[in-house]
Amino acid sequence: LAYIFNPALDEIELLKEIVYRLGVKEHLPKEKVEVLRVLKRLLEQNTNDQKRTVILIDEAHTIDNAHTFEELRLLLNFQAQDMFLLTLVIVGQPELRDKINQIKQLQQRIAINYYLDTFDLQHTRNYILHRLKVAGAGEQMIFTDAALESVYECSGGIPRRINHIADLSLVVACSRGLTQIDKEIIHEVSSDLEI
Repeated sequence: LAYIFNPALDEIELLKEIVYRLGVKEHLPKEKVEVLRVLKRLLEQNTNDQKRTVILIDEAHTIDNAHTFEELRLLLNFQAQDMFLLTLVIVGQPELRDKINQIKQLQQRIAINYYLDTFDLQHTRNYILHRLKVAGAGEQMIFTDAALESVYECSGGIPRRINHIADLSLVVACSRGLTQIDKEIIHEVSSDLEI
């Protein structure tokens, strides 16, 4: 797995970062053609070892250079006779869709598109309760039902905002020695965040 969390790089820097993340830590080549040769060898070796190579580009909406998107598209040319040598996953904010749609060749190479929409009230509630459970909260009701509804209303169902409001509400409740979060805390936190 090559997880690229800051892809706002030019195309050669991005290729070098991918090779680095795939395990080549020393003697990275400087020339693009050499970087591509190293990458091809890595991909072929992984395939021979029956490993799948995944390149995950996170925050891809920050890429401003069309040449960088073109390099990502060209990575999909690494193929054996009957299979692709890598899987490319591109993740970003909604503006990524517009950037990809402007590059028809890239758009045509994408096999699966998925766009996460905002959550409704029930999904917001389930999302918060799941995150609390994973964090070890068990079955205790830390957020009142009215607080969960307020999180939804104040966040607009946007997961990043839900996280921000819920996290800050937990900090405020902890600092006040409270064991439960009500809608007043949610509104206070949301107004402080200017959401």
